[in-house]
Amino acid sequence: MSELINERVSFGHGFVQGRDKVRVIARFDDMAEQGSAASSLMMWAGEGRGWRNFDLAWMAIRVACSKTAMFALSADGRVMIADARGVREERIAGSEGRGGLSDLCLFEYQPLAVGAAGQVYRRAGEGEWIELSDGLPAGDDAPGLRAVDCEGGEVCAVGDGGQIWRLSGETWNRLASPIDAALNAVRMIGPGKAVAVGDGGNVILVDGDAAGSAAERAPADLLAVERFGGRTYVAAEHGLYRLLDGGRIDKVHVFDGPSWTYRHLHAGDGMLWSFGREHLIGTADGEEWTLLRSPFQSIDPTECGPGGGGGSCGCGHDHHH
Repeated sequence: MSELINERVSFGHGFVQGRDKVRVIARFDDMAEQGSAASSLMMWAGEGRGWRNFDLAWMAIRVACSKTAMFALSADGRVMIADARGVREERIAGSEGRGGLSDLCLFEYQPLAVGAAGQVYRRAGEGEWIELSDGLPAGDDAPGLRAVDCEGGEVCAVGDGGQIWRLSGETWNRLASPIDAALNAVRMIGPGKAVAVGDGGNVILVDGDAAGSAAERAPADLLAVERFGGRTYVAAEHGLYRLLDGGRIDKVHVFDGPSWTYRHLHAGDGMLWSFGREHLIGTADGEEWTLLRSPFQSIDPTECGPGGGGGSCGCGHDHHH
């Protein structure tokens, strides 16, 4: 673990491992501007214990945890694994030169990664990754997969052109999609059911082999979807929404002020967290939200608008933190 320091940081994907154990990928802005690909895996260990972090020489894009291990994925196929045996790195053979990997989920306790050019890989054992491509077109017709979710033995992947794919055994089957805009995230919400979201504010409801659009679109490109407290939440860069009965979209009020960032969502152990580029926000009930400040940050994350605090931004809003 490295010593925490105070500097500009941008947050990426996160994972709720427990009520007092939240992990998030971070990147130091000054280093990134100088061309560094380094990133940090940060962990919030709860009140009284604070933050821990582990530095990587490469840019992690996704993090996921089982009960016994943590996995972090890079776009070029590097995987960091941390478990009782220690910390080590593996490479996904076959991913070189095929475009970047984009997402990671845990399928029967082992990571499954997807990406461009129809790439799907599952870890079969120590240092062993197998490609699961049966049913996927190859060559120019290979799908650009942007997101995947695994739950209860089911796997659903989505991507460019509104494509939706489901894994049946070891074979992929494509579902007819109502849109041709990119889908950026997907979440299983029950047996045979999933919600996918994407560009243009599209929300797609998957039920078995059928997929249909929700009644309303969000007002911005959607980047994440999560199920929490019996409700489905979707997130854009600067907006958080709930999916209501009848497919309507309702904006969630988190804090006053125009500049809050959301982007990634994950729920676990009775908590929903939003991991925005500049803000980490959590809730236990979907109504009252807590903003978590990282000791890396030299700028107060409760600021209303870039470059100024609540007293100086001139937005006219009251601030509640």
